[in-house]
Amino acid sequence: MTPEEAVENRSYFQRSAEDLDLLKSLARTLRARRYVIRTEQTYVDWCHPFMRFCGNSDSATWGPADVERFLAYLAADRGVAASTQNQALNALVFLFRHVLERPLDELRFTRGRRPPRMPVVLTRDEIRALFDQLAGTRGQ
Repeated sequence: MTPEEAVENRSYFQRSAEDLDLLKSLARTLRARRYVIRTEQTYVDWCHPFMRFCGNSDSATWGPADVERFLAYLAADRGVAASTQNQALNALVFLFRHVLERPLDELRFTRGRRPPRMPVVLTRDEIRALFDQLAGTRGQ
């Protein structure tokens, strides 16, 4: 399947011909750089909501402020995880750098939530009960 067919087969409603051409160009560029197909799909799928977020504005007017607002929207309003927000960030950095040929400068935005990692610690009694359930261990 060509990059153009891949974009056309995805359901992007109410997009202008220019927007679809931009998504196709993104897919072609990813293929030319030998990115895996899943990365292509993910990047295209993240650039589309960004385009919708920007409204009917021309891609020539998009800049770092639009990307910052979109990423902040994802974190604050949509409550996405940090890893999800990073996917969107990577897709937009690629779009700006390799397709629009306008690298993004340093971005400032609200980061998504990272879930706290609590260590799993068992009490001495829980460890003893666990070992008591093991069969075929030394000492039995």
